[in-house]
Amino acid sequence: MQQEEIGALVRKASQLAALNEALAGVLPPELARECVVANLRQGSAILLASSGAVAAKLRMLAPRMRVRLAEAGGPVEEVRVEVQVRPRGPDAPRPQPRVPSEAAARHLRALAEKLGDSQLRSSILAIARKAGR
Repeated sequence: MQQEEIGALVRKASQLAALNEALAGVLPPELARECVVANLRQGSAILLASSGAVAAKLRMLAPRMRVRLAEAGGPVEEVRVEVQVRPRGPDAPRPQPRVPSEAAARHLRALAEKLGDSQLRSSILAIARKAGR
């Protein structure tokens, strides 16, 4: 790489770092952890959100974020939000299957007794059997 290309990359990285710092200052911490300013291109700040729900919240806050990002990093005319789900790390906790409590299982069995022989009854009993595992 030539010296000018390296200089351009350093300036861009510094600009994105400033934008991410400003973003962290305007968002609640739990929301700031779930997004990042990925690029600033032609007046558009492009944010990557970890999920659709996070993206929806960010879109609601876009006007306020645009002002703060413009103050921190230059000409931000719009905020675009895209979803980019992060891959799970090997040490990330895996979701645990939910099992009904014993009380819930009793209620499910009682409900199943009131139903005729059907697929619904079989499904309810299958769920009730998972209690206590």
